[in-house]
Amino acid sequence: MLPFSAFSWGQQFVSAGLAGIINSASPIVVFLITALWTRHERAGAERLFGTVIGLGGVLGIIGIDALAGLGAHVLAEAVLLLGTLGYAMSAVHGRHFAGVAPEVTAAGTLGLAALALVPIAFLLEDPLSLEPTREALLSIVYLGVAGSGLTFMIYFYLVARVGSLNTVTASYLRAGFAVLFGMMILSEPLTWRVVLGLAGVIIGVAAISGQFSRIWARLRGELGRRDDDDRPAPIIR
Repeated sequence: MLPFSAFSWGQQFVSAGLAGIINSASPIVVFLITALWTRHERAGAERLFGTVIGLGGVLGIIGIDALAGLGAHVLAEAVLLLGTLGYAMSAVHGRHFAGVAPEVTAAGTLGLAALALVPIAFLLEDPLSLEPTREALLSIVYLGVAGSGLTFMIYFYLVARVGSLNTVTASYLRAGFAVLFGMMILSEPLTWRVVLGLAGVIIGVAAISGQFSRIWARLRGELGRRDDDDRPAPIIR
């Protein structure tokens, strides 16, 4: 509830590019929480490198000029950072539901969010006075079923299987897919800045998921031991 609400409100005052960059910082927050606090996953130099270069790739794709408005709306930016922290904490805390079916966790999460948001909506707004168009209603259905329901099921499945840091690398991939879809659907040009940004995103995701160390371990004949080291730590209840 908190991340979605924070970004829905904050993006009214800051550019989409700046909001995307702040959103893409969630892997860094997860890395810091993992390395300094929970230590539920391995957080070594390779993952730090991947986290930093991945965010650099996002900056390259979106453009450094998106940072030009940084500081113009401090409250909105603080709310967006709070939303990013919420994304990170949900990824770290979500590992506690590893033994629960992902559809059950997704239904519980969205159901509780609805119970909290509906009274707030009536308190702060007048939703019954709205007259949404057919397109708006279809968009809500799509976002509810595919953008939230199905996505949350996949999200909690990945958190349980590959860990929180690997899961939040989707923040980097969103920028890459946005560029690819823009080229395929809108015929947008492919610039060298975007190429370098995509390369940074790919290298960052590969490093966070441990692909470089796996290649090195394979060359040294230590792949089995590396696989054991990369598994998320067991949950102690």
